[in-house]
Parts: sequence; structure tokens; C-alpha cells
Amino acid sequence: MTTTRRALLLSTSLSVLAGCPTTIAQPAQVQTPVTVIEWAMGGQQLSPGSTAHHRLVLLSPAADTAPGKAGPEQCVAATAFLPGPPGDAQIYFLVGGEVQAWRAPMVQPARLEGNDDKLRVTRLLAFAKNAQPEEMLITAVPAGATGEQLYQLTLTATGIQRRAPVTLEVSGQEAFFAKYSAPRCLDGGRRCVSASHDSLSAFIDEQAKRGSKPETIKKLGETKVADVAWAGPDGKALLALVACP
Repeated sequence: MTTTRRALLLSTSLSVLAGCPTTIAQPAQVQTPVTVIEWAMGGQQLSPGSTAHHRLVLLSPAADTAPGKAGPEQCVAATAFLPGPPGDAQIYFLVGGEVQAWRAPMVQPARLEGNDDKLRVTRLLAFAKNAQPEEMLITAVPAGATGEQLYQLTLTATGIQRRAPVTLEVSGQEAFFAKYSAPRCLDGGRRCVSASHDSLSAFIDEQAKRGSKPETIKKLGETKVADVAWAGPDGKALLALVACP
């Protein structure tokens, strides 16, 4: 046996004896709606959202910049929104338990064909990556149910083609963001944003990843914010759903 090979075997044996850590893949497991909501939207969004009318504005993370116009001309009764995935310029709104879509130069969001009044949509969460046709992950309360359940909407140019319950089986948060694009976070689940409030002001907070300490990146005064997401994959601008005066 050569000296080099003998040294390599000795080094390997010592590593084993020293108990060097090894990477063990975590098994996939079924995730609850509460866990998926927290990954996609943040813990602050586990409570029901505002039911007031809102408008969509464009914000820079910089402290001293005024909001710009970003969506429908008039206020809408939307409680949440979700920018479309790459290749889809539409912005989806949650209005009265149904999904609507807006795309310039439309004046107002339009109700998607295929909504079902027996399936009350409660949150718009994410899009499956590289899915054709598009697949939107949502939570909904079907008729007769008492709590939110995960559903998948298959979207085509004509509306919602299919609605189906989902059993989401992934090993954890990192695996979720590898499978889904959630516009409230940048790709891979980085720089996740959410809205928060105190008695005087609304804030937009950012987390390096879900579960880490939030840091305020934008203070909006007395304006109430129902939802927030990144406007694009570069993380240079935000979209916020703010209460109308």
C-alpha cells in the first residue's frame, strides 16, 4: 500500500472516530395550511385581513420616496393580491372570496371564469415553478368545512381551468421555496416582506428568511396596509395594497 493511500485511509478513520457531522436529507412530510401560510405570507398574516377597500401602490424601499401608481384606477374591495409569475404580467386580487385579475390598461380587475361560489378563497399564496399551465397555490374554505385548506388553481388564458385540494408534502421551508415562487419573498425564500401596524403607523418589514428577526424597511404613517409583495425579482421595488381614504 502506498504512503499516500495509507495516509488517506488513516485520515478517513480519524474523521469517523471523531464523529464528523454528515448531511442527512430530511424526509418529506405533509405540511399544514398554517405552516404554508407562514412561509408564503409571514406570521402576521395568520389573522384574517382587512375587509376595507384598497388601492395598489408602488413603493421604493428607500425611506423618503412617495408612493407611485401601480394598479387599477379606482379602489377595489380586495383583501390580498399576488403578482403573476415570470411571463405573466397580470396581478391577481382576492375579492369577496373569488380570484380576479388585472392587467394594464384594464380599469378594474376582472373576475376569472371558473370561480366557484362553493369554494371561498381566503388567501393567495404562491405559484408552482415552471408549471404550464400556471398553478396557483391558495387557501380556501369549501362548503361545509370549518377551516382553511390548501387548494391548487390551474389557470389558463380563459380563467380557472381546475380547482383541486392539495396535500403539500415537502421536507421544510427551503424545499417549499425550491418548488414555489411566492412573490412576498425573493427567489429561494430570501428577503421576505410583510406588513405590520401599531396604534400610530403602518410598517413594511423584511426578514432574511421566514422565521428570522423582522426589520422595518418602510414606515407609511397612518395608512393601513393589507398586503405587500415584491414588484419584481430584483428586489428594488415593492407593491402594497393600502386602504383608500
